[in-house]
Amino acid sequence: TATPPVIDTVSSMAGATRVNEELNRLPLAVNGGSRNMMQWMRTFAGINLDFTAQYGSASASDQGQTQGAYMYGVRNYGSYNIDGVSAVGNYAETTRDDSAPIPDTIQEIRIATNLNAEYGQNQGSAMDFVTMSGTNKFHGSLFEYIRNDVFDARNFFATQVAPYNQNEFGGVLGGPIVKNKVFFFGSYDGYRLATAATGVIETVPDALLRGGNFSEFLGTQSVGADALGRPVYEGEIYDPSTTRTVNGVLVRDPFPNNTINTPLSSISQALQTQLPLPTSSGLANNWSGQNAPSPLTIDKFTIKVDGDFGQNRFTVGVQYVPRNNSVSGSVFPTTISQTSRILAWQPHIEINYTRILRPNLVFNIRGGWTVPYHTIGAVGLASATYGCTIGLKGTYGCGTPGVSIVDAVAQGFNTPGYGASLTFGGGGGSSSDVAGSVPLNADLSWVKGHHNAKFGGQFTDTQARYWVMPSGGGSMTFASSETGLPGFPATGEGYASFLLGLVDNSTLSSPLSN
Repeated sequence: TATPPVIDTVSSMAGATRVNEELNRLPLAVNGGSRNMMQWMRTFAGINLDFTAQYGSASASDQGQTQGAYMYGVRNYGSYNIDGVSAVGNYAETTRDDSAPIPDTIQEIRIATNLNAEYGQNQGSAMDFVTMSGTNKFHGSLFEYIRNDVFDARNFFATQVAPYNQNEFGGVLGGPIVKNKVFFFGSYDGYRLATAATGVIETVPDALLRGGNFSEFLGTQSVGADALGRPVYEGEIYDPSTTRTVNGVLVRDPFPNNTINTPLSSISQALQTQLPLPTSSGLANNWSGQNAPSPLTIDKFTIKVDGDFGQNRFTVGVQYVPRNNSVSGSVFPTTISQTSRILAWQPHIEINYTRILRPNLVFNIRGGWTVPYHTIGAVGLASATYGCTIGLKGTYGCGTPGVSIVDAVAQGFNTPGYGASLTFGGGGGSSSDVAGSVPLNADLSWVKGHHNAKFGGQFTDTQARYWVMPSGGGSMTFASSETGLPGFPATGEGYASFLLGLVDNSTLSSPLSN
């Protein structure tokens, strides 16, 4: 029969523990992303992790992130410690880690509830991770995990298999620095993911529309007459510069042959040069292809040094993620797309010192520093400056403006009952945030006969700041009313209004810092 578990008569805490030997036998769900020690938390009863991506469209699992945890019914308000030191970077979400340590460095995991008083800033639960330490012998391992698109099937609407190449590689090594005294344990983990969505369908203008020729949209049946008695046809476009009042009614002259014969906007012409030509016939949903590539690059380094000098013992641990960069590829070239980039890094430092004052009296002081930093947006991409390149003025920055072309009526964009439209740009903005915490704990443990006492305190300095820089180019909507005949909603075309630079409505956001 199995040996019954030993009853803890010293602490009132309850929980469960997984040690390295058990962890190595557990399956590790990677969800097509990087290996994340937080996935093991799902093997504990009462724990449900949130892997929803905080930054961009790359999954949180891909980025090695966990955005928080539901611990026994309470979200984000449990302690999260590595080697006894708080690893929280943002105290608004105390169980969040933007780049968790790799599984190969974990020696033990413990989930606890009904916590002792030394666990502050939580609602009764804690996650504690103990990382591996070096020994008097050198031990190490290398690993690589590969997945690619060789055995994948293509999307029904795609002409080829979506590119997908995933590699995770690295290794761990531990051993002595000074035999029996000082030891080290280090790791490196690299993750590379390259993918792009295929089978993407969009509506783009054909060669006639780009030149201002809307004869394809002109209907043959009259939908009424204007104030001068002239017949009005569905899809007919009108010259807004000829607007006047006749018998109290607004009148405009139609463009001859439904073709614009006045100068086109230079900015609109520059923007439309970035739109691809149709890959199929028709005026709606006439282009298929793939998004811009979405690469993800992560590098993680850890080093831990332990020293044992009799009455004095110390641990110094450093985890550094110098690069957690991704690109969320969108449709169309980066000059006019909403493709965005995430640049992230995160250092985590822990220092732990223990002094055995007497056999029954032990002093411990420990502290740390965690600073997750992110910049999200069009940093370094063409859309960050393309607005100025094409001559856009009167805005806060140089980003590509967001363009939405709607309300076209005949056979093309947003055909009644069909819903096609054209939207591009607006991806030139960026935002940055940095959050940090510096925890410091000190405690004194005293054993006297049958009694145990522990005294201590905790101090934490935490800061958070963010900056938001909108695209600077603003957003603009082009509708049919600017090139239609007032009172006849079946006339005009949003794309004609776009070519003439006639904005229906727009917004412009100012930078924000806090």
